[in-house]
Amino acid sequence: MQTSNFARSGSHPRAVAISRTRPPGWTGRAYEPLAPSWRLVQAAKSSAIDEGEYIRRYREEVLSKLDPGKVYADLGEDAVLLCWENSGAFCHRRLVAEWFEEELGGPVKKYTIFSLCYLGLCCCSQDSLFMCYLSCVMPSDFLEVSGPYRFAASYGP
Repeated sequence: MQTSNFARSGSHPRAVAISRTRPPGWTGRAYEPLAPSWRLVQAAKSSAIDEGEYIRRYREEVLSKLDPGKVYADLGEDAVLLCWENSGAFCHRRLVAEWFEEELGGPVKKYTIFSLCYLGLCCCSQDSLFMCYLSCVMPSDFLEVSGPYRFAASYGP
């Protein structure tokens, strides 16, 4: 299982939206039980609550009511969980990934620009991995990978 956002991976064949809304024309899968409530989304967007309160409430309002084994089975181990937030921004898809990691063990990966380029799923339409790397990866500061690994785009592991 992996996480990403609509901008990077919205056309991925294994994408599953876990957000309250989806892009116009979205035809992919959606798993609404993992979507935060509108009240929680609005409180976060208006800065009425901080990240700690969001985490507490999301865990209480959403995750505590779900069976992680059933949710994981429903999604499939190869699902790419999507929401709106940019990579590196605070978002509930990482809370879901952490929940799976805590409850079921094993890491949930973040899809990186480079991994999308490598798989031919990037939206830059370059005809080679090297050109894709130059146009997509170099402009981003870091490639994000869940777990103990952090790769700087220009420095390697």
